[in-house]
Amino acid sequence: MAELKNSIVQSNESAAGPDGVYYQFLRFLPESCLHILLKLFNNIWTTEDISPSWREASVVPISKPGKDPSDPSNYWPIVLTSFLCKTLERMVNDRLVHVLESRNLLSKIQCGFRKDHSTLDHLVRLETFIKKAFAQKKQVLAVFSTLKKLTPLHGGNSNSHLMLTSLVSGISNSHLMFTSLISGIQRNENVDKLAKAVLNRHQLRKTNLLL
Repeated sequence: MAELKNSIVQSNESAAGPDGVYYQFLRFLPESCLHILLKLFNNIWTTEDISPSWREASVVPISKPGKDPSDPSNYWPIVLTSFLCKTLERMVNDRLVHVLESRNLLSKIQCGFRKDHSTLDHLVRLETFIKKAFAQKKQVLAVFSTLKKLTPLHGGNSNSHLMLTSLVSGISNSHLMFTSLISGIQRNENVDKLAKAVLNRHQLRKTNLLL
């Protein structure tokens, strides 16, 4: 129950997904209903069967200010998924993080997306290297790279998908459920007339999202 409540607390008050369930609905559920919801999640965990409706996502393209609205690349895709699904995803994610941290599977220099860490740590580390180099009359070589459009939206397999599914092997009754949870997600465009015309022209239809 603690995992479920913690997951609900972490929720953001964003718009509802295709199922129409809002964050406030879960936030103010009585204890008796939380037990029913937890029983549902435990059943999904043991049977490894995800509801097809949880695989659906509404993708709302928001045009970038000052950009040509006829160019699909000038839109931010806002993805709205089921709050029930996201609640379970956070519970699974917390268990994954526990496995990664408790088994020291992450590099010590990995700072992004970790509790009590920050990408600012790398800036402090770089500053320290530079100051030491100046003090020792040496030079510091730094390489900066930008990863653009790293996540694929169509076709092929994702290495991160394979890596994550291998990590959950240490959690009982999890591998198939986790694979089912992150695969086969459908996105449903819910756009205004102009954006919809642009998307249709470039053949952006319902498709699988690879995580």
